[in-house]
Amino acid sequence: MVEAIRGNLITVNPEEVHDGTPVGQERSWSMLYLSRQLVGSVVADFTEGRLATRELHAPVVADDSMAKLFLATREAALDSEQDAIFEERLIALLGFLLGAIPVAIAADDRRIIQIRERIDDDPAGDHPLAELAILADLSRFQTLRAFARLTGLTPHAYVTQRRLDATRRLIRAGVPLAAAAAEAGFADQSHMHRIFVARHGYTPGAYAQTRHR
Repeated sequence: MVEAIRGNLITVNPEEVHDGTPVGQERSWSMLYLSRQLVGSVVADFTEGRLATRELHAPVVADDSMAKLFLATREAALDSEQDAIFEERLIALLGFLLGAIPVAIAADDRRIIQIRERIDDDPAGDHPLAELAILADLSRFQTLRAFARLTGLTPHAYVTQRRLDATRRLIRAGVPLAAAAAEAGFADQSHMHRIFVARHGYTPGAYAQTRHR
């Protein structure tokens, strides 16, 4: 028997019989159901292929940062445009819940620097986490942690930042918004617009207007 309060994470393994009774009059849940195949791929990544499954041993997790990460992971799971973000967040979340221990990698490790250089050389290109991990000869989890230590950002967030940098340069050069979005690597102008506003707080159109002032 365990008790979970508002803000806690509750974990349940496959085929594990469970039930619950609310404490108080109201309750609400945010749930994320993960396939065995998906979790197995992440576990295999943590263990360098030695294991394909691992049980969660903490039915209740009281950690505010992990609760926020869970909600962010669930949000990304509901948006098909955020597949890369979902992958990064899920790996980080399961890494904590499953007790994965990352190998210590120095911030100036050449394997990680070459990932940053690949992105800097072609921010508009595709940079899947799996390919970056192969380039560095590391697991996705190790790559994610080490890259964040080097840059302060996950690989996908770093790609997005570089694309925004390119977008601003293109707009300043007078490139139309739709063409700037395509050249910078965004799916379309609408995608660029959403990311630009979320990051800067104003629209690309408003930024373009400042060029004429």
